[in-house]
Amino acid sequence: MILSFNSWLTIFIKSFLIILVMNKIIEKLMYSFGINISGYNVKRELDYLHKNLPDMCKNRDVVDIGCGDGKISLKLIPILKPKSFLGIDLSKSLIKSAKKRGINAKVLNIENQEISGDLGIIWGVLHHLNNPIETLKKLKKSFNGLIIRESIDEKRLFELGHKLNRDKLIEMLEESDIDIIKIIEIKDNKSLIILTK
Repeated sequence: MILSFNSWLTIFIKSFLIILVMNKIIEKLMYSFGINISGYNVKRELDYLHKNLPDMCKNRDVVDIGCGDGKISLKLIPILKPKSFLGIDLSKSLIKSAKKRGINAKVLNIENQEISGDLGIIWGVLHHLNNPIETLKKLKKSFNGLIIRESIDEKRLFELGHKLNRDKLIEMLEESDIDIIKIIEIKDNKSLIILTK
């Protein structure tokens, strides 16, 4: 039996949608076990920060907002050389994993609980938020500065949340009245690192 083009197209689209749904289910399942599968592609961003991070971002009291399982936190600490470091995340199982890695961490939901500090790190978190603009407005008031890293690859498969592109992300920051000091685009990884005051 020979299938028509429309039949092949239907099969392809259904298969693709199944893959997308399975990726989201797998990520949620991994989160429940304290495993964060995202963060596999951040080496270039971390290398760039290590070589180019302004001194004003170092030796500060740092809060890693959405620290997940602490893997990226562990890589940020030697770059930031913080006076103190606290990781927060809304997932109890991810915080448990972060603590096992030696990260000072606690469960906290930034969308409905208060947190403040000197320097906030928002690494791959904005696309997970229900109301990122309101949350950014709140964080701007609660921190003296922010380092925001977000994927701008709308085709990424392995992360939950809203897809962002460069323009949407910049527009979101402008709507939040975030004062941007510097935008660093890592083209190979399709991501932005934004320093704010």
